[in-house]
Amino acid sequence: MTDGGSLERRLSLSELAVVLWVLRALPDRVAAEQLYQQSIAAAVKGGPLTMLELAVPPSVAPVSVSDGPLPVRTAAYDHDGTPLGELLVWMSGGYLSAIEYAWYTDAAPAELPAPSELRLE
Repeated sequence: MTDGGSLERRLSLSELAVVLWVLRALPDRVAAEQLYQQSIAAAVKGGPLTMLELAVPPSVAPVSVSDGPLPVRTAAYDHDGTPLGELLVWMSGGYLSAIEYAWYTDAAPAELPAPSELRLE
């Protein structure tokens, strides 16, 4: 949540797509559905592409999930099978709080990986 409740911008379709990919892999289906509701209401409040800070409006209910990264190990690979990095979706106080893309390549990524590049590890 941000000061005054204003949100900077909605998640882009590519940002939302990777969050939803991670949520589909959660073993707790109830939490996944609740987090889905948060993800469609969430907005990006700041940070670089590799560590986007999220804000969920207080009108959306918190979820009973531990703080820290969701328990889904997600790696990104290019079309040749070369590892590009790993994707983490963070929680804080029952709310989605960040999308982190930890890249393994020499150059920083220009965009988040596409869902087709993601695999469970």
